[in-house]
Amino acid sequence: MLMKRVTCIFYSFDEFHDLLRRTVFTHGENFSVEVKDRYFWRAVIYDPNLDDSQEEPCISDFEALEGLSKLVGMKLSNTHVSYNGIWLEGEPLLPRPSTRRRK
Repeated sequence: MLMKRVTCIFYSFDEFHDLLRRTVFTHGENFSVEVKDRYFWRAVIYDPNLDDSQEEPCISDFEALEGLSKLVGMKLSNTHVSYNGIWLEGEPLLPRPSTRRRK
């Protein structure tokens, strides 16, 4: 059986909120990270200009994988919510094998 190596990064909810505030929501947008179904999360942007019949725009954990991959510097394949934070899972950052031959 071949096992795949995975790298995990953990952010507390406060750290994750701060990361998004510094890198994604840089214009003072009011947003929150909400846990959905005990395993998933979504980022919800609160827009004061929306009326009561409109839903706030949001992005799910799955939709955010590509953007988060760029933020953390590795290709992410999954995220998980735990009791006190969010786990980001992806391919390990390993150096590329050298194509140079040794003498």
